Amino acid sequence: MELQEQFRGVMAGAALAGARGLGQLSCVARSYRDYRGFSAEDLTERLLSWFRAGTETTDPMTGEALLLLGRGYTFERAAADARLRQPEAIRCNDRALLRTLPAGLVRYHDDIHLIGEARLICGLTHADEECKMASVALNLALAHLLMVGTDGLIEEILEFVGPRMPEFGERLKAIETMQPAQLRLSGRSLDTVQAALWLAYYCDSYRELERIISIGEGDAEVLLPLASSLIGAHLGYHGLGQGGWPASASLEYMLQLADQLYELSQSEPEIERERS
Repeated sequence: MELQEQFRGVMAGAALAGARGLGQLSCVARSYRDYRGFSAEDLTERLLSWFRAGTETTDPMTGEALLLLGRGYTFERAAADARLRQPEAIRCNDRALLRTLPAGLVRYHDDIHLIGEARLICGLTHADEECKMASVALNLALAHLLMVGTDGLIEEILEFVGPRMPEFGERLKAIETMQPAQLRLSGRSLDTVQAALWLAYYCDSYRELERIISIGEGDAEVLLPLASSLIGAHLGYHGLGQGGWPASASLEYMLQLADQLYELSQSEPEIERERS
């Protein structure tokens, strides 16, 4: 399968699943495209412009962080202050994860930049280390699916996650033996990434994806597009079509962004995949 077809599968997976966070994902993708790389400053301005336009509702923590950014806070302080102003139960929510996917696409052959940029894209609004680690695990998984497939996927992520966040590492180890009813739909970043990876292993149709998600009770708003994107990385865009993913009004635009991110990724030099 051609790599560009996989890029299209990733972006289409989010669009076809009807993700509410497509506005933020689009901001990140366009920032990479236009800046020809990553810039926290450029991305901040794009997210602020999107937020002020009011076309899409944000979760409370994202909204609070963007309000503070608009008042001149640095993004580190804005995210940290926004975290402290939220109830503890939602400080590790998964609402920043979807927008980080362009990091895994553009940097799929460069783990060092992938890790740093995924953390920064998440950390613009979500300061908790769980959220940042979840974003890294998600994008390492995406890169592995693009280059290898599902073989060795969990081992690849565990190499980085395990020593740094043992609790998360144990959850990742459990993926291959979990049953559908054990998936946690809590809206917590670590739970969502674990569930998305499980679904990427075991689902190849939209009907099956929805059926498994419906077994649990809770918040699957982010899980559905994340799982669809990972499946799209594995099956490609046409594979999603064969799996019955529904149409979306934003599909053509997301495919265009996928092609542009693919072109950018090929202009970046490949470096040895080492982790620090």
